[in-house]
Amino acid sequence: VSADAVLLTMPDDEAVLRATRHIRELNTECFVAARTHYLSGAFLAKEAGADRVTVEEMATADAMAAQVHEAFGQAEEEQDKDVNPASS
Repeated sequence: VSADAVLLTMPDDEAVLRATRHIRELNTECFVAARTHYLSGAFLAKEAGADRVTVEEMATADAMAAQVHEAFGQAEEEQDKDVNPASS
């Protein structure tokens, strides 16, 4: 298999894990980006060989926080302080 990258966005975590393992069997150099519903699935996807994992529950929380900040007119710098006080 000669793909440089594969994006696994199926809504079935088990299918994502199977596909990740299969891709790794065929091509150890291919970049694999996977999507999982929960953080626990992200750990499994990384173990299976995914290079990057987007966790749906975390991405949703980030998107919702951005919407709230936007609704209240906060600047991006203020959002960062709210989310990560250690960065200030």
